[in-house]
Order: sequence, then C-alpha cells, then structure tokens
Amino acid sequence: MGQYPYVVVRYMASVYGQFSVRFTEPQEVDPDPEEHREAFVIACPMPFVDSHLTAQARQALIDAVQQASRQSRHQMCAVFGELDCVYCEPDGTATSSDEPPSRGIRCLRFPISLKPSRQAER
Repeated sequence: MGQYPYVVVRYMASVYGQFSVRFTEPQEVDPDPEEHREAFVIACPMPFVDSHLTAQARQALIDAVQQASRQSRHQMCAVFGELDCVYCEPDGTATSSDEPPSRGIRCLRFPISLKPSRQAER
C-alpha cells in the first residue's frame, strides 16, 4: 500500500489484511460503516500539517489500533512510513519498529469484529 499511514492486521501466520486510515473531524458522528468497511476511521482535527502527520494524529491511530487489537485478539501494525511502524499486541503492548510487515498472503476480506454484535449483548 503506497499511502501512509495504513494498518496491517495479522489474522494468522502469513495471512494479513491491509486497511487504509481515514481521519475525520471529531464532530462527524458515526460515519457510514459501509463506506469505511476497509478503513480505520480516526476522529482527529488537523491530522496533517504541511503534508506531515501530526504527533496527535499518530497517537490517536496507535490508540485505536491498540484497542482494535485487544478486541479482535489479532496482532496489528500501524505503518507510518517505509521504516516507521508500531506493532500492537492483543495484550495491549505497543512496540516501535523500523520493519513493517511485508510478507505473507494478503487476505482481501476477512470478518473482524471490533465491537460486540447487538445479538451478543442480548
């Protein structure tokens, strides 16, 4: 994926999914889930300054990826550049690295639940 940042989800050994990142204004409530099925949607005002990701936007994405990793129980990686990423583990740990995921089979669609379904809540 050429545009940064993006998120890689490790479903199992050698099977990965890649998701774009979409930053929205904080007042934008519940963006259309169908429109953003393949994206991490992060509420953050002014995520870029002079075409560079702000520290606030970077941290907001890391926080969202950590939460998604804990909820889905999948290892995930927020990729910020060719030599800049943060691996997030289901136990809540986050580790910076200069080696983004690059190998494996890309899974085009794989259901991953980030929220309990309404049926499960009943």
